[in-house]
Amino acid sequence: MTNSRSHLVSRRWRLTAAVAAAFAASLIMVPSAAAAGSPTGPAGSPSGSGTSATGGVSVQWGITSGKAWYQVLRGSSADVSVGAGLTKLNASNAADVAAATTATCTLTISDVTFNGHFSWETSQFCSGAYGLQQMHTRMERSSWSGYRAYSAWSYTPETSDAFLDYYWSYGCNSTSGTYNYRAVVYGWASGIGSSPLTISNNAPRETCGT
Repeated sequence: MTNSRSHLVSRRWRLTAAVAAAFAASLIMVPSAAAAGSPTGPAGSPSGSGTSATGGVSVQWGITSGKAWYQVLRGSSADVSVGAGLTKLNASNAADVAAATTATCTLTISDVTFNGHFSWETSQFCSGAYGLQQMHTRMERSSWSGYRAYSAWSYTPETSDAFLDYYWSYGCNSTSGTYNYRAVVYGWASGIGSSPLTISNNAPRETCGT
């Protein structure tokens, strides 16, 4: 059966040449286009709803006195994978963070649904002293050694807008093999950095191959 995977489809955002140049040297490594024969990324489009993704998992992260922190607003610690340099917000440092935070973002990923293809929603809201923001997402599937990539990364255009909300879809490979499939997302904002990798709260089990 023909592989139904499609490239990212996104609306063009308005960015001046000056803004683009100012942040060209951002710290994030932007995923490159998939090589010939490689899996493509999920197809994405702005929702236009003006509201955040519902349900699922939500995390917040920010910068306080030059130090990056995060907290899980909805979900559990098992729903995030935290990289180096991010400190978990807790009762002992919450007051300091509230008093001196310069910028924050809140990232949400919905549950994954399956109806012949996988669908999910991601949203991100940023405030304070940031410049541009962006979301990156992909599908993963289970294996004997843990989850591994099922798709390439797709990502939204960089934008200075405060709010992003995207619907995503990714086709079933329709080959032999039954696995659990989940979506993951991470956010980025200039002046703040990257969020923890945030994982959908469910992983439908389907026969969609590798």
